Parts: sequence; structure tokens; C-alpha cells
Amino acid sequence: MSNLDVTPDAVQSGARAQTPSLQTMISRVQSLRDIWSAIERGVSGPTQIERVRLGAARGRICADTLRSTTDIPRFNQAAMDGYGLDASTLSVGVETCEPVVGECRPGRLPVQTGGQGVVKVATGAALPGWVSAVVRWEDCVTAEGQVHLSGPVHSGLNIRLRGEDALKDRPVIPAGQRIDARTSALAAAAGAKGVVVWRKPRAGILVTGDEVAPPGAKLSGVQIHDSNGVMAAQLLSAEGVDVRTIRYVPDDQAQIQTALELMSERCDLIVLSGGMSHSDQDATRRAVPSLGGWLSSLPLKLRPGKPSAIGTFRRSMLVGMPGNPLAAYVTMQIVGLPLARRLCGLSSVAPARRPVEAGFDLHRAQPTIEFVPARIGECLDGSQHAKILSRGASARLVPLAESDGLLCFDAEQTQIDAGDLVEFWPHIG
Repeated sequence: MSNLDVTPDAVQSGARAQTPSLQTMISRVQSLRDIWSAIERGVSGPTQIERVRLGAARGRICADTLRSTTDIPRFNQAAMDGYGLDASTLSVGVETCEPVVGECRPGRLPVQTGGQGVVKVATGAALPGWVSAVVRWEDCVTAEGQVHLSGPVHSGLNIRLRGEDALKDRPVIPAGQRIDARTSALAAAAGAKGVVVWRKPRAGILVTGDEVAPPGAKLSGVQIHDSNGVMAAQLLSAEGVDVRTIRYVPDDQAQIQTALELMSERCDLIVLSGGMSHSDQDATRRAVPSLGGWLSSLPLKLRPGKPSAIGTFRRSMLVGMPGNPLAAYVTMQIVGLPLARRLCGLSSVAPARRPVEAGFDLHRAQPTIEFVPARIGECLDGSQHAKILSRGASARLVPLAESDGLLCFDAEQTQIDAGDLVEFWPHIG
């Protein structure tokens, strides 16, 4: 049985060869773009494909260029309700009266009348070969089987020409493109019933900490409910990742190692929440290298987002998130989701960003790459500006939940005045 014939659950992950220099590239990064470049160059994409129905293809990455099985449209079509005619028989600027000699409707073969008179047409109807223009019905006056025409009429008016959207056998969806409602519609028009996509990468989330309990669990002592696991799971799912499990273990190296070994058997990506610092209490840092893997901190001054890490264990990629929720969210944006995009089959992994005007004045004393939750407001003139909701509170979730996205300040941006352009990362997922 080929990979094209099996379902995602039946496909077993193949070994993914990692570029030996990935760890070296990470150790040398000096900017966020360096991280994304290292992921694009140092992490191999997926190796297995499957065919899925168009209705189930949303969010998947096309693995093989899809070509049209037909011209789109397949024939010359009326783009408007009106009357079709041979424009070459009309004199420019001269009113004329033509008899109605037939009618063209969608789904019916066009009438063939030899090019005399006009035919009544509906939008989408196939046109006879002699019709070179369609005049809108509101631009015509009809009486007793005659149509009175006036105004300019030129060849091609209100006609969709055969193949003007796509020609048969021409590519319509390139390999590597994410499939959405728009591309699914194009694939359907091209005659495709399904599409060949890369298999979804599988992910697991390992939440560590003596103080952490699953959402909804009964708390004891000084425990808290975990928020990072469900947050990471939903972010990954929105990128097309198959999140298989969220596991909770205490700060015990042996239990963390056991969980890592089990998850690595089924997961292409493992997200580690908590235990990222180098203190004696953080066992995750010791567990990974003790099993033969590696986990390297990002050598960037992030606020929040430290300590964030990336690594590998056996066939699995690793992402290490700090325990504070906003810091964990930032880590997913700069490392976790770019890795997910690469494993899904995308060649470009950088997050969506756009410039917006600052609606504030800010002096930054520390030269760090800083992320802050922000809302986008609209001025009276229609322009948009960003408003900071919170700074320096990486454990707070309310500002993050109420925000439209994150503002990212470069280390060099020490003074920001209202009206300056700042980089905005909209929330996705």
C-alpha cells in the first residue's frame, strides 16, 4: 500500500535527517530572522504524502503541483445577463434595432443561428461562436421581439473567454502552498476531487512542574492550573499539526526522561513547558542531554521569552518554553510555530508581521527584543494605531487575551514616539 492510499493515522513517521549544523546555526543567531533562517536551512521538511478530499484539505500543504484538467472556463461564457451579438456588425455610435433570434441558458448548449440578430443570455451561459459581445439588459430597450441598442459596444464586452482563468494542464496550485477556501475553490473548478498533501506532523506537549495541574483538576496546596499546554496545542493545531497528547509530570528527571522516550516514538515535535532555566530544580535541562539529545537556549536578549530553547531528541524536534504564559506564547511565535510550519512542508516559516503607527510614547532603557500585548485602534481619519495593554508582566494572561496581537520592539528601538512605525504581529489561532 502506498502512502497515497492510507489515512493519517495509518502513516508511520519516517526518519527525518537533521542538518548537523542546526545546533551551530542556533548558537550563532543574532536576530529573530536568523532563527527562522536556521529552521528553514537546518530542519528537513516532511517526507510522506497522502491524498485527501478537497473538503478535508483546509490548512494542509500541497505536496505535488496541481494542474487543471480543463480550461477554466471551458467555453466562452456570458459575464452578465443581457443580449449577445456580433459586435463587428455594429457601427460605432449608431443606434440599432436587432431581432431576438434565440436564448442561451447555463447548462444548455448554445443556439446556433448564423450570426443574425441577438440572443438573450443569462450569466454563465455558453455562447455561440459568433457572439463577440454581451450588452447588459439594463442598457437595452426591448419591444415586440426587437432589442434597441445604443452606446459603445466592442468585441469582448462582458464575455469570459475560454481558458482566461487557467488553461488545461497548466499549474493552478503549486507545491508548498497552504490550501484554504480560495485554493480549494480553484482546485474544484480545475476538476480535482482531492489533492496530494504532506502528512500532518505529530506533536506532543510535555508540561513539567510540581506546582502544575491540568485544567479543571482539583488543586491542592499551592498548585496552579496549567495554561501553557492548551495554548500551545491550539496554536499548533491552527498551523495544521496533529497534537496527540499533553502530558503532565513533576520536576523529576527520571519521569521526564520516561515521558520523552515515549513521546519521541510518535511525535515529530515535542513542546516542553517549564524547567528551562539552569537551576538545580529544573530537571528538563538535564533530562534531554542525558538521553543523547541536545537543547540549546536562544542567544538573544528577549523580554519576555527567556529562557527559550530549541533542540532535538532522536527523531523529534524540541521546543522549550518558559513557564510564564506570555513568555511561553512568545516562544511559540518565534520558535514553536516556525518549526511547525517547516514540519508541515512550508519553505518560508517567518510569522506574519506588518507595520502600524505607535499610539504612545515609550522610552526603553534596556536593549532587548521586547514583545508587548497591544490593541489596534482606528483614528478619525481611518488610520490605525497600536495601544500597549501591558509591559513587564510575563505571568499575566488577561492583557494577552484582550489583545489583537503583539508589538515587537528591536533592541535598537530605545525611543518610540507616537506616530512612529512599530512591528505588529497579529494573533493567529
